Formats: sequence, C-alpha cells, structure tokens
Amino acid sequence: PEKMDKSCTLLVHYDKGTPAVAKEIKEALEGNDVEAKVDAMKKAVMLLLNGETIPQLFITIIRYVLPSEDHTIQKLLLLYLELIEKTDSRGKVLPEMILICQNLRNNLQHPNEYIRGVTLRFLCRLKETEIVEPLTPSVLQNLEHRHPFVRRNAILAIMSIYKLPNGDQLFVDAPEMIEKALSTEQDPSAKRNAFLMLFTCAEERAVNYLLSNVDKVSDWNESLQMVVLELIRSVCKTKPAEKGKYIKIIISLLSATSSAVIYECAGTLVSLSSAPTAIRAAANTYCQLLLSQSDNNVKLILLDRLSELKSLHRDIMVELIIDVLRALSSPNLDIRKKTLDIALDLITHHNINEVVQMLKKEVVKTQSGELEKNGEYRQMLIQAIHACAVKFPEVASTVVHLLMDFLGDSNVASALDVVAFVREIIETNPKLRVSIITRLLDTFYQIRAGKVCPCALWIIGEYCLSLSEVESGISTIKQCLGDLPFYSISEESEPTETSKKIQPTSSAMVSSRKPVILADGTYATQSAASETTFSTPAVVQGAVTSGNLRTLLLTGDFFLGAVVACTLTKLVLRLEEVQPSKTEVNKTVTQALLIMVSMLQLEEAVDDSSPLASSSKLVLVVGGTGGVGQLVVASLLKRNIKSRLLLRDLEKATKLFGKQDEDSLQVVKGDTRNAEDLDPSMFEGVTHVICCTGTTAFPSQRWSGDNTPGKVDWEGVRNLISALPSSVERVVLVSSVGVTKPNELPWSIMNLFGVLKYKKMGEDFLRESGLPFTIIRPGRLTDGPYTSYDLNTLLKATAGERRAVVIGQGDKLVGEVSRLVVAEACIQALDIEFTQGKAYEINSVKGDGPGSDPQKWRELFEVAESK
Repeated sequence: PEKMDKSCTLLVHYDKGTPAVAKEIKEALEGNDVEAKVDAMKKAVMLLLNGETIPQLFITIIRYVLPSEDHTIQKLLLLYLELIEKTDSRGKVLPEMILICQNLRNNLQHPNEYIRGVTLRFLCRLKETEIVEPLTPSVLQNLEHRHPFVRRNAILAIMSIYKLPNGDQLFVDAPEMIEKALSTEQDPSAKRNAFLMLFTCAEERAVNYLLSNVDKVSDWNESLQMVVLELIRSVCKTKPAEKGKYIKIIISLLSATSSAVIYECAGTLVSLSSAPTAIRAAANTYCQLLLSQSDNNVKLILLDRLSELKSLHRDIMVELIIDVLRALSSPNLDIRKKTLDIALDLITHHNINEVVQMLKKEVVKTQSGELEKNGEYRQMLIQAIHACAVKFPEVASTVVHLLMDFLGDSNVASALDVVAFVREIIETNPKLRVSIITRLLDTFYQIRAGKVCPCALWIIGEYCLSLSEVESGISTIKQCLGDLPFYSISEESEPTETSKKIQPTSSAMVSSRKPVILADGTYATQSAASETTFSTPAVVQGAVTSGNLRTLLLTGDFFLGAVVACTLTKLVLRLEEVQPSKTEVNKTVTQALLIMVSMLQLEEAVDDSSPLASSSKLVLVVGGTGGVGQLVVASLLKRNIKSRLLLRDLEKATKLFGKQDEDSLQVVKGDTRNAEDLDPSMFEGVTHVICCTGTTAFPSQRWSGDNTPGKVDWEGVRNLISALPSSVERVVLVSSVGVTKPNELPWSIMNLFGVLKYKKMGEDFLRESGLPFTIIRPGRLTDGPYTSYDLNTLLKATAGERRAVVIGQGDKLVGEVSRLVVAEACIQALDIEFTQGKAYEINSVKGDGPGSDPQKWRELFEVAESK
C-alpha cells in the first residue's frame, strides 16, 4: 500500500530537561496515584511533540495505563498512541502495535459512551490498515448505539477507514449502511456526518438523497446545510450543465437563519452563475451580513467579497453603493477605510449627490466627542469627498463650506487635506471663488497649525481680487499678527532680583547697539544692556491664542513669516489696481512694510550671534521614560541643554528625573497615539526633536493599553510629525535595523507581528514630511533599560566594555548596541549638518568609544558616509 506522509504537528515549547525525566515518568505511571499518572502522561505527550521518542515508555504504558478506567487518562493515552510511530523504516506496522488492538476493541464495547466515542474518534486518525482491520465489526455495531455521541463518531470512523488504501474492502457495503442510517437518523450532527460520508465516498448517493429532499433542505441543521453547499459546488464543478437544478436550493438557503450558511450561499452563487439576478442576490446578502455582524474580522472579510464583486460586476454593485456605505457605522478605522475605497470606485452621475450627502452627515458626526479617533476618520472622509469633487466638480459647492469649518482641526493631517481641497476647488470652480474667500477670511483665525497657514495665506494672496476682498485680506492678516512691534525695548537700570527671573519663552537679555522700531513705527538707537520682552499674542475677537499668526511667529516659524510677507506684497500690489485713493494705498503699503520690518527684527533677536540663540535650543524628547529616552534626557540635563519631555505619565518623569527647574526640563502631558491630544502649544519654541518611542516586537505586557507596534511606531510617529511646526531644525527618529528587509531572515521572525513594517512606515512618513531629519537604526539593545532608577544612577550608567561604535548605512549591520551609545548618537546627530536626510545603522563593540566628543562622533558618521 502507498505510504502516507505523517502530518506536521504544532511545535509547543517544552523544556525537555535531563534523561532523568523519562525515569520519573516511568515511576509515576507504575504508581497508583491517578493525578500523578495524568501529569506523567502529559509530560510524555509534550516530549513526543518535541521530537523525543522515548520508546522505553511504551511497554510501561501498555501495562499500567491501558487498563485504567479514568477518562482523562484514557484521553491522554489515545493522544499518546496517535503521536507515536507505528511503523518501522520499511513502512511495516511494528509488532508491539498489535498489543493495543484488544484494548481498542474493549473500548469500542465499553458501557460508557464517552470511552466509545473518543476511541472511535481516535480511529479516524489511524492510517494503518493492519491495526484497524480487526476492529471493523465493533465499529459497525456502534452505528446503532443509543447515544448520538457514539453514532456521530462511528460514522466518521467508517468514513476514515473507507478512505484508506483498500478500505473499501474492509467496509464493502459502507455507503449503503450509511445511507440507511441517514434516512432514520434524528441527531443533527450524526446526520451531517452521514451526509458528509456519502458526499466524500459515494457522491451519487448524496446527490440522490439531496434531490429527493429538496423541500426539506431549508429546515435542516446549519452544519448539514453547509455540507449541502459544498456538495453543490463539487457537483457543478464536474458537471456544469447541471447548475440549473441546484440554483433553487441555493436561493432557498439564502433565507436561512444561520449567517454562516447565508455567507456560503452567496459565495456559491457567485461561483456558479454570472447572471445579474444571482450576483445581485449575493451582493445584497453580503451587505445585509455587513450590517448584522458585530465581529470586525467578519466585516473585513465581507468587504473583501464586495470588493471582488466590484471588480467583476461593477454595474450591479453601483446599485448597492448606499448599502455598502452603511458599514461606516462601525467605529473600526480599517472597516471604514475599506468601505470608502469600495464606494469611491462605484460613484456615478446618478448616485454622486446621495453619496456626498451621506459623507457630509458622517463628517458632522465626527464633531461630537463620542466617537473614537474622530480626527483620523474625519481625514478619511475629507479625502473621500475630495475624490468625489475631483470626479464630479458639480458637487464641490455642496461640501466645500462644510469642510472649511475644519481648517482649524487639531488633527493637522486633516486640516492639510481640507486646505488642499479648498485650493483645488477655488481654482477649478471660479463661481465659488467669492464665497470661498469670504468663508476663508472669516475662519482664518481658527487655523492653529503652522503647516496649514502658508497654504491658506497663498489662497488669500491669489484669489482676493475685489477691493473689499483685498482690504479684508489685509485686515485679517493684521488682526492675526496682533499689535506691533512683536517685542518692546525698555531701558534697564540696576537689575533687580525680579528682572533676573525672566521667563525664557517670553524674554531674553540682548546687549547690542542697533536701530530699534518703537511702538509708533519710528526708529531709535539702544546702546546698553536691554531687556527684550516679547509681548503676549493679541487675541482677535473669537480667536484661539495658540492658533494665530503671532503665536506661530513667536515659536520661531520664520518660513511662515516669509509667506506672510509674500501675501501682503501680492495684496498691496492688487490694491494699487483696485483702490482709487492713493492715500489709502500708501497707508496700507506703510503698514505692510512695518509688519515685514517687525518680523525681520524678531528674527534678528534670535539670530545666531545673540545670547538668546545660545539658550534657544529646545529639544523635545518623545518617549523620554523608555530605555533609550531616559538616557537622552539625562544626557541633555548634564549638558545644560534645555529639553521638553512629552509623555503620558507626568509622575513617572518626576520619579526618574526629580523636580527640575523649567529652564532645564519642561514636562508636558500628551499621547502621540491620539492626534487630538497634541496641541500646538506643546511645540512652541521647540527647535529639535528626538523621538525614541517603541514597544516590544512580540505580544507582551507592554502591549496593554493599546501600546502595540502599529499604535506606537506608526500612528504615534505619524501624529507627532504631522503636529510639528515647520520651524523645527532637526528631527532624530530612533528606528531599528532590518526595516528594509522585513521578509528576510532573521528579520522576518522579528517582524511576525509587524514591528519592522510599522517602523518603516514611520520612517517613510518622516521623509515625506519635508522636515529636516536623521534616522538612527540601532541593533539589538543592551545595557538597561534603566526604568527603575533615578537621575543620579542614569548619569553614572556606562556601556561596560562595549564602548566602541560602528556606524553604517544601507541596513547591513546585524549586531547589538548599548542604549547609552544610541542615546549619545541621537544627541550628536542634532548638530552634524551632513547627517540631515539620512539613515544610519549603529552597533557597539568591545573597545574604547567616542564618549561625548563631538569631533569623534563627526568622524564616525563621516566614515559611514565614505563606505
């Protein structure tokens, strides 16, 4: 007979221990303690699963375990017998296997139905005809047992034996017996097993039984209906001409109570017929299940099926677009995204208005605080509406004003999508220009993100055409800039204690001799130590202080200042064309020049030569209480570099770093995983960023609280980068080696749960953001984490013998690296100009390292560049 390959079992880790383990198992099996025998049998099974054959145990088990009446021991015995090798190298059954036949026969005649049932189930897994043959009469007797549990397993055992090589000779009339049993069987599971046996071993009999009971199919049990559908697919595959006679059965099953049956019916319909009525029925079924099922995985599978139908039968799916969009009621973002992707491919001139109306309602819902991840969902909806407007420009007028309410959205990515949409619509729909400009000028003060303001200002400069629009544009900009100048100069006499405690975010000491603009716009010369005090941002009526132009300029965003100057220039030049009064024009020109000069003077106050600049480096550390992050913060404090720590737990920072002066360390509470938790005020004055967030590659306790790689390494990094002002001079992101090789060993093992994929997505988002960046990819981290130590301990931490540093590029390094080395590399990379826009892998090896010497670190990075 043909030798059948042994199936591969699941490898479960088990400490095999010493050879003495086999002896301990043997002693426990020979004893009378039932619990000890159960434990010993479990150990024996685990050893077998891990490749330990332990043949010496077989005779012990036959003598001491086989006669046991305990159900648990019998169950473990059958599992043991299933796992052991029953044949020799030539494929012949081992002689000792005959010893178990009598016991199996006794079990098949046992008065307890459980013993009979599990033994029959065991026979389903035997492939050795020599062992099974003596048991066939006992198996047949169980077909008529009073208990359905026994009958179910007897039918399966007969099917398995019949499918063996020469099995039809052991049970010559098995199909007839099973067909007879099927006609009288009342138990649903036993009936299903009997029909499955006929389907598998005598398909013609199964077909005849089905066709003779067509009217009863809808009343059958779910499990039997599933086998019926499987039979129909099999028959129609071999006999396509007979499809028609089975369609009626499938249609009747579409009204079944079981969701699984309905789903299979829809799939069967699609596979058997391409008729519009069949496809429409299947699509309707998927849509109904999409709304009725609560499991997100089921919803995603159903959306996949609908997506397949969309590709093959788009015309029919177009009719169901609103039914598909109802899946947006699910709070899961993956489901919503997939739903929108399907719907956007189904929009036509006939349904576009209805679709847009539904999307508008969803946008309005995101304004409530009840839904999770409103910001990300709103961004999806905005992008979907944008796509609709691109395909069908006539709908733009119905949505553009609604979306403009979100220009001040705390989700920066969402606000950027809105302003990009507005820019496109105002260009492609001239009729909407006046209403869009009016609305933009009314809501401009609400814009809080430094990345959104430049685009909004460009729109104002380009599309304010009439006299009233130009004047309103200039007035709006002036209001959002507040009173001039941006800071005032006052004579300082003898410094008092109070004057020494000037807040660094609002004032600085400047000693210089240069012309100064006074409040009335005239010039004066100041030639002594003077106090430069930034005025607080003026609050426009209804404005949010943290979102106006003045606040953004005071954070050092001088790119925005350049855009303000360009916009004012455009508006003033246009004013000359539309304003008949030259006096008004000259007055406006003077005011515009005053604004520009004030911005220049503000920039000079923080230029590289001033004392303010030396203390103006403010490093934002994200993930500052983690293994690398806490070492970064400790090193910054040691260097007297001002830092700001963004973290979820403020108490944790106090435990690690103690109470620090705000001139040294500021702590703000925020969660990068939630875009709405990141307020622009958190980033005011930030010049550099070090992001060293992370979690474990495999499921662990650290994953609790939604702390998975997808949330931390992708969504957290994306939200952080989106919220950062464009004035940031450098972002250093700690990633990992292997991110470009997630499908190669050994990285594929590390990436089993997607950690490398998500880190790479974070890297790519940073690259595309336009911010100056450096990416540090460490190898396996050693030394630490020092999560339970205080600042003094952190400052004393060393890398031991592994102080020498190896830096490479191209994702070729594989080794390990000290956390101390990674922290130092992040800080050094902030000021090495040629590291901008590049990624570096880093390892540490035995030997002397660069320590904190900037020149040595520069040389190490240069070596990496030259390789």
